[in-house]
Amino acid sequence: MSAERNAYPYSRSILLCVLLVLLNACKSTTHLAPIEQMDQPPGIKLNYHTVSRSDTMYSIAWRYGMDYRQLASLNNIAPPYTIRVGQKINLTNDASASVRSSAYTASTGVEVVAIPDDANTVTEVTAVSSSETGLAKSPEPVAKPIKTATERPVEQNAAVMPSGSGHWLWPTQGRIISRYSSTDPLRKGIDLEGKSGDPVVAAQSGSVVYAGSGLAGYGELVIIKHNEQFLSAYGHNSKLLVQEGDSVKSGQKIAEVGSSGTDSDKLHFEIRLDGKPVDPLQYLPKK
Repeated sequence: MSAERNAYPYSRSILLCVLLVLLNACKSTTHLAPIEQMDQPPGIKLNYHTVSRSDTMYSIAWRYGMDYRQLASLNNIAPPYTIRVGQKINLTNDASASVRSSAYTASTGVEVVAIPDDANTVTEVTAVSSSETGLAKSPEPVAKPIKTATERPVEQNAAVMPSGSGHWLWPTQGRIISRYSSTDPLRKGIDLEGKSGDPVVAAQSGSVVYAGSGLAGYGELVIIKHNEQFLSAYGHNSKLLVQEGDSVKSGQKIAEVGSSGTDSDKLHFEIRLDGKPVDPLQYLPKK
């Protein structure tokens, strides 16, 4: 009987400890960090896209399989297509679902950029961009001038280049390991075999309108605008040698082959006409 009485305080102490642990666990669940919104694949119909730091008008249009001119028109955004962090870009013609964006013009050359931080500050920065690239990158927390594009004439080819015209160059010399498919959303271009560090060259002259890793599934990516209708993309690089705003010449080295965003060393190459993927083999010279 004495042993049972002596054990009682210990049992009660253990029970109290267990209850305290359970209460703390329940309390902690109310302070969990919010889950960040994941990138949605283009196949899912969204009404709008919220601009992040890595976005340009071109990369947003690329993500959703749209023509950048159509996207700019939907949002009343004039060249050079200046956008800001946190801005909602309308993706649909449905007026009832649209989130209209403020129109920006190139005449003032000044953009008010909202920098998301604890203070919810608004920073004014000078942001004059080339009408060729329309770059719109948000600054770091310390306001600084946004890089202006190189004002050099870009070699323009015919509006619609015929199949097998020979105007395009192979971006790297590896063999084709995956081909384009108009019915498979995961095969919007071709994959070329390579090894890490192999050179990646511009398939056409143009202006770099995106350089970064903000598009899921592409790794380190370069997008080049060749004229009003044609864009090309170079994905999974190990190293980027150009940045947004650069003018590049046909055959110029722009990156190095890698395995970013994939499980093997290769180059993913796409050509888009008016925002839609086309088979690169219709434009590249015969091997």
